Amino acid sequence: MIIRKIHINELVAFVTSSEYKSMGVVPISIHRALSHVANPRAKPDDLSLVLIYEKEEMVAYLGVLPDDLYVDNEVHHVGWLSCMWVDPNMRGKGLSKKLIKTVFEAWDYKILVTEFTPSAHGLYKSTKEFIDLRINKGYRYYRRANFSYLLPKKDGKWNTYRPLLKFGDRTVNLALSIKSFFQRKEPIDFQQYIVDSNNGMIDQVMKKYAHNAVFKRTQDEVSWAVGNPWLLTDSQKDPYADRYHFSSIVESFKHEIYVLNPEKGTDACLICVTLRKGNMKVPYCFGIEENQDTLLSFFNWFLTKNNVQTLTVFNEMLVSSLSPLRSCFFS
Repeated sequence: MIIRKIHINELVAFVTSSEYKSMGVVPISIHRALSHVANPRAKPDDLSLVLIYEKEEMVAYLGVLPDDLYVDNEVHHVGWLSCMWVDPNMRGKGLSKKLIKTVFEAWDYKILVTEFTPSAHGLYKSTKEFIDLRINKGYRYYRRANFSYLLPKKDGKWNTYRPLLKFGDRTVNLALSIKSFFQRKEPIDFQQYIVDSNNGMIDQVMKKYAHNAVFKRTQDEVSWAVGNPWLLTDSQKDPYADRYHFSSIVESFKHEIYVLNPEKGTDACLICVTLRKGNMKVPYCFGIEENQDTLLSFFNWFLTKNNVQTLTVFNEMLVSSLSPLRSCFFS
């Protein structure tokens, strides 16, 4: 069994090699690799990928995304665990722990994880190396009924009732559409507020609200995230997507930044949204309290314009601010 390490400065050569093109399973998409290289917080010698081979065949991999953590005015270079895969035929042989141990040692145990599955959480706990820094309570709101998808996903027994569930979805959604029609307000075009990721206003707002945050995000990180997405909507741009066990190509995807009430300067509201196949998330939102009314109008506009099906929010202040919109959802 061979463990192979690939660093940031080796990623481009790896994903353009004949070896990568001939692999039955690829450990990273090409555009994701290019995004890792462009990461403003990545260093050339940062460990980015760990691969495990058995008889010249890759049977497991684990990715790492470099970042910086600020504690007491000190910068700690850290890595986020990302995209772990083990060949189903090799499970139970401790490969996951080998991957994590290799990353721990390379990163001097300065490793973070987030948005993990229950099974992954069990694995991390079993290492006895992780502690919970913070547990964010998330809220998910459903703007349209989709029981025919959600229930069978949770329990296979619901597959038997899928036709009935679809009928229920259509009935509920028709009622919601009628309700929305009579609750419509004069539309506001918020396209005027969308900004290029290099817009100087982003830096002004983020410096005010993020200067005390542990990650101190700046315009550089925002520009990188928007300009180097991990998801593409054009399958021709990634001919190896079917060999990657994580998302690479999707039917629809948006990653946009809006600055609301820019005339307020640093008191403006900056909101970053992602939209994937009707599912909306809000990675960042600053200036919530100062821009309550405009923010509510923005959500009304965005949800309707983009036919948002679900909204997921982890920001407690934003959840509270959105309470007037809850009549638009069921949760």
